[in-house]
Parts: sequence; C-alpha cells; structure tokens
Amino acid sequence: MIVKNLTTSEPKAPRVGDTVLNSAAGVSSASGQPVLANHVYAWNGSAWEPRMPQAGDLSFDPVAGTLRGYNGAAWLSLGTFANLKDITDGGDAAALHSHALAKGATDVTASAAEVNRVCDNAAATSTAANLNTLTGGAVSNADALHTHAIAGLRVQAVKDILDFTAAEPAGPAEGDRYLNSGTGDSSATAQAVTADRLYTWNGADWTETTPTAGQVIYDEDSNALLGYEAAWIALGTFANIKDITDGGNADALHIHAFAGMADAVQDAIPSVAVTASVEVAHARDITVQLKDAAGNNLAEQRLVRVMVNPTAALGAPAATGTDTFGAPSAGAIYQTVTAKADYWALTDNTGKYVFSLTHNDAGTSRWVAVAVGSKVVSSAELAFDAV
Repeated sequence: MIVKNLTTSEPKAPRVGDTVLNSAAGVSSASGQPVLANHVYAWNGSAWEPRMPQAGDLSFDPVAGTLRGYNGAAWLSLGTFANLKDITDGGDAAALHSHALAKGATDVTASAAEVNRVCDNAAATSTAANLNTLTGGAVSNADALHTHAIAGLRVQAVKDILDFTAAEPAGPAEGDRYLNSGTGDSSATAQAVTADRLYTWNGADWTETTPTAGQVIYDEDSNALLGYEAAWIALGTFANIKDITDGGNADALHIHAFAGMADAVQDAIPSVAVTASVEVAHARDITVQLKDAAGNNLAEQRLVRVMVNPTAALGAPAATGTDTFGAPSAGAIYQTVTAKADYWALTDNTGKYVFSLTHNDAGTSRWVAVAVGSKVVSSAELAFDAV
C-alpha cells in the first residue's frame, strides 16, 4: 500500500478497497475524517475505515517498491523483494556481512574492507554500532544485524505449488489452498485457472485469489517462503533459517531474525470464537475471543468489526431498535459505524472483547458476527425471551 499523509494529500477519487498507510495524525484533507498516524485506512465507498497495525504486519509500497514491517511502535523499511532474495540466496556478495557474525558477536572482527562493504564507509570501524545502516536503524548488537524487522512477518500457508492443468489436487479438503503454476482448464474439474494465482477448495470448486504486490506465502511442501512482486519470488526455506538462527552455518548468515517466524505463521490469521452468557432479565454478555492456531488466547490487542443482525447469521448489520448495548467490560469501542448494529472494536491484550446486549425489541433472536482481517465468524442463534 502507498504511504500518504491524509491530512495534506488525501487521494482523489479513491476506489472501494484502496488502502493507504497514513503518516500523520489530524483530519483528512478532503473527507474531513479524523485519522491517526501509522494506521492503515481502507476506502469503503464513503469513508476511510481504520485498521490499527499489529507488531509483525507487513506492507508493500508499489510506488517506492519497498517492503515495510511494523515493530509495534513504527513502520520500518525492509528493502525490496529482490534485495531479500539476494540475501537469502547468497547471490549478492556485497550483502554477506562477515563469517564473524555467525555467533552474533557484539564486536565484529572483520577487515576494514569487509566492514566498508556493509557500511559503505571507508572510515567505518568493526563494531556492531557502525553496521546499523544495514537495518536502517540504530542497532546495538550485531546479533540483530540481519533484516531484524522480518521477525514478525505474517504469512498465509499453501499446501503445495501445482500445475492445476496437469495435476489438479485429488480429494481436497475444504479450506485446502494451493499456488497454481499453469493457465488453462484444471485437469479434474475443468475449471478455468490462471498461473500464479491462489486457489482454495470451498467444498464444491476452487475459489480464486489474485495475489497483490507485497503478499507473502509459506509453501508447506517445500518448507519455503515466497513473496509476490509481479511474479512469485522464493525468499528461502525454514531449514536455512534454522541454520542462521542456530549460528551453525556462517555462509548462510543473511537474515538472522527469522527466529520468531514459526510463531508469526501460527498467529497469521487468528481463529475467532463468539459466545454468549445465559440470559438474565433479557440481557446476555457477548464474548469475542481471538485465539492462535494452537488454541491459546491471542496475547495482543486486535482491531475487530462487530456486527449484529436480528434475522440471520452473517446477514448485513441492521439496527435493532430499542435493544441496548452496555459499555464493554473487556476491550473498547474504537469507532461506531451504525449504532446498535456495526462497530469497530479494540480487544484487550488477551484478544478479548466483551459487551452486554439487552433485548427490548420485537423478535426473539440475534446473531453477532465478528470480522478480523479477511476472516468473518458468526455466533450461533442467540435466543431471547419475548418482551
């Protein structure tokens, strides 16, 4: 997404779905909407919908051609996919720091020429502090000098990379996702497919997803990461990353801080549980709980969208008349889209949001849907006693 100061240069005639990374707090210059610095904003057709970044979020700026990673406080420039590929492949000799970095020593015993190659400074000395230009920030320990901001990279997993026109997956389970490498008709279902696109089995056929610049996926079959920039680029395997993080292979020392990658993949798309307490005096406590892939409560705050419908699960949010919504007992309301129907909410630091819903209107059922990222989950039908 492009980086913009919405307070001075709000995009003209944005399209639905356009996203920007806003660089300054204030009021947007065209729509007059309050905006926050470092937040991501998506145009919904009438306003900019906010998303608070989480540590480990990754974005791609197509104008600058660079990756940015959020470390929990600020967005850091990570370079280009081409730069990362050179580093992980070992294809760029100028990016090889020094074998002395194998153990992450604080004082690097490298020659002046080797240090100069990293710092581009003939007068540079061999301390870790003088190598901080490699990461674009002040780094006090050479152990972190390997594109440290990629540690929290959030990715989507695919089961394999296959040519669907020659070998469409047999007997896929619902939710199975693949990266397709061929264009034409798939060999089993005769569905039109396009190379370099992602396909997810929905139980009846394949749902197609067109990749966007900056997207990163994890191939379970080859244990490798790939990034998309006009084409998919191999970014390296977890086996090589393990060598790097263990310090066991000095020749592979080109991105050390992938040490947290396994946890980041696990938390890439949290699961969502929506539950309700027993009804008391026409009121129920509604609990939204985000969990990681291991079933643990998510140990961080997330921005979620909470929507209420009085007639159907996953129906469009609709105001519920005289029903009342109590102040959240966990988390907080971030922005009201439609009163009594549609809210942006911020969970607490355990991934939980709790509010009270009191039924005072016609009808006896309610459904609560929650969206986090691209995932949308609905509660079961919540039956209330008739008023």
